[in-house]
Amino acid sequence: MSDEHLKLPACWFCRQRPPERDCASEWEMHRETGVKGDIDSISKAEWEPMTVPVPRCSFCKRAHERRERFVEKGWKVGLLFGLVLAALLFLSGLLGISVAVVRSLVIMRRTLICLPAIVFGCAIAGGLVGWLLGKSALPSGVKDQGAATGHPNIKSMEAQGWKIGAKPRV
Repeated sequence: MSDEHLKLPACWFCRQRPPERDCASEWEMHRETGVKGDIDSISKAEWEPMTVPVPRCSFCKRAHERRERFVEKGWKVGLLFGLVLAALLFLSGLLGISVAVVRSLVIMRRTLICLPAIVFGCAIAGGLVGWLLGKSALPSGVKDQGAATGHPNIKSMEAQGWKIGAKPRV
């Protein structure tokens, strides 16, 4: 192997193929640049946003997108399951109510309070199952997209005071 070949950039996620500009994994970062305002009690922090690219090849980009689709499908199936489960529980609760109106209102109120917890809990569980299944769908030798936080571009920005994520909504 020649020395020139060793100097060529490689995809951060597989280290085998050359990266493509349109396939880079982009990470939003932010840092506080100061405080804006005349009075301390109404001053607001100012934030500077930046998008930092991490080199990635088209093969790894497709693998990461496939994993994201697993998560998306997982939470959607979980949400649908939660809606069906909540509807069945609601209907079974209404069918089991006695003639007393007061008792039925108490049961209905409890059911209405539990509905969002059931639906969103199933959506979260479905997303987690999709995330786990998607992780197993990554080809061997391809790192998860979260490995981008170890890239020198990200590390150097963090050393300068930048934080990963979009700017806070203060």
